[in-house]
Parts: sequence; C-alpha cells; structure tokens
Amino acid sequence: MERIRAESINRKAVTNEGVLEMWNYYHLREYLLSLGRGKDFTESTDHYSESLELSSIWHGTYDRLRRNASNTQSEYVSIIGVDNQARQIVLQVIPVEGEDREIPSELNKEQRIKTREKGGADVILGDIHAHPEIYEWQYGNQKGKFSHIGSFSVPDFWSIIGPSHDYLMGLVHGDENFLAFRTRESGEMDGLTYLPFFKRNRDSFIKFWYTKRGMTYLPKEKAIVRLNLQGEKGRIDDIELLNLNLDIARKHHLVIYRGKENETLRRIFPETNV
Repeated sequence: MERIRAESINRKAVTNEGVLEMWNYYHLREYLLSLGRGKDFTESTDHYSESLELSSIWHGTYDRLRRNASNTQSEYVSIIGVDNQARQIVLQVIPVEGEDREIPSELNKEQRIKTREKGGADVILGDIHAHPEIYEWQYGNQKGKFSHIGSFSVPDFWSIIGPSHDYLMGLVHGDENFLAFRTRESGEMDGLTYLPFFKRNRDSFIKFWYTKRGMTYLPKEKAIVRLNLQGEKGRIDDIELLNLNLDIARKHHLVIYRGKENETLRRIFPETNV
C-alpha cells in the first residue's frame, strides 16, 4: 500500500472566473480526503473540473495495471481508500490479479479488507481495474479473438450506482486511463426507478442498459454481443460502447474523465467547453 502525503504535491490551480478548469493532484487529493468523511461532501456535477492531474504514484499504478493486463485474459484491480486520522490516501500500488475478464466479488471484498487492515484505510472510496486488452470468445461453435471494450462495461457501473456504491472507479484500457465519479445529483436507489421495483438489482441493471442499445450480455462467455435473427454473433465497436457509457452517465449524473497514459485526464462527460 502507498500512503500519499501532501508535502510533495503541486498546489497551483488553473481557474476561470472562480471555477477550476483543472484540478491538479493537490485538489484531487483534498477532494478524495473529504469523501472519506462521508457522502455529504460529494461535489455537484458543475463543480468538477474540466481536467484532472494525477500524481506520479497514481500514474505508476495505472501503468502497472496496464502492463499486467496486456498479455493475459485476467482483469487486475487496485483498491483506493482513505486514512482519516492521518489524512492520507491509501492506494494499492501492486495490482491484484482477478479472473478471466472479471474481478470476483469475493476477491474484491478480500482486497478491501486488506486495504483497511494492512493499509490503515478506514474508508474505501473505490478501485481502479484493468480490462484485458485481447481476449478469446466462443458462442456455440463460433470462436474468435478481439479487443475488450475501450470503456467501462455496464457491470462496472453497478459499483458506483448500486445500493452499496463506491464514490469513484478507475479503468485502464490499452494506452488510455479513465476515472469516473458519483456526484451530489447521483441520488441513491431512487435513481433506479426505471427498473421494476422488485428487480432493482445488478442483473436487471445490466440487462436494461445493454438491451436499450440492442446488445446482449452473455454471462457465461462474459461477452457483449449483438445477435442477429439467426443467432449469429455480431461485433460491437468501441464507439457504441462509449456512447452507452455516456447514456448511463447522463441518467445517473456521473462525471467521466479520460486520457492517455501518463497524461492529464480530460472530462468527457459532461462535455467540456473546449
């Protein structure tokens, strides 16, 4: 675990008429520390900056996740927490390997306990995970290999939308880094009223959003597909999946940042004025 202190952080802000256009790492760190004090400190959508500057430790963690997932079909994860007493961010800088295209819930739970007990975190904010860049699929007698989605999957979003939600989630895909946040407007379970009352759960959430875009999620194959009338599997491109990300972000008032490795993250939702 890495405990990130304030002393080495650049405090220079970039502003426009009193609104921060960029959060450098000092501002991001202070915001994460405030989230450690509870959901009442969640920022409203219009208070999130147009860009985010990560520290070298965060970039290093994203890079390790990237390297680990580049030649495997396994996902990798690093947990993010806060030590309120020491006012430090606790970041799991050595990623943990999951399974084929998923982080099992038990493994995620185990690592969160470890971050609390060994890392000293008393609040877990979320995690950063890496999708495998290339994976194989099989549906019936059809087989193939292609790149994983270049954005969050719908199951990913459940972690910051569901009843036991996190405050944020990060993602590594190829040479890109993502970071998504809840906002003050995100609401709680009442934000899932578009689902049947007794089906406001993860499976219904996944089915609703993929079906809305004409897609099908195959849990056994852990694949997102579009099936034609003959049941043949069609390729779904990254743009379609990114648009699905934006649909979910719009509905649940999320903020999403995206950027190349070792570069500043730019807000892609809500869109910036640039």
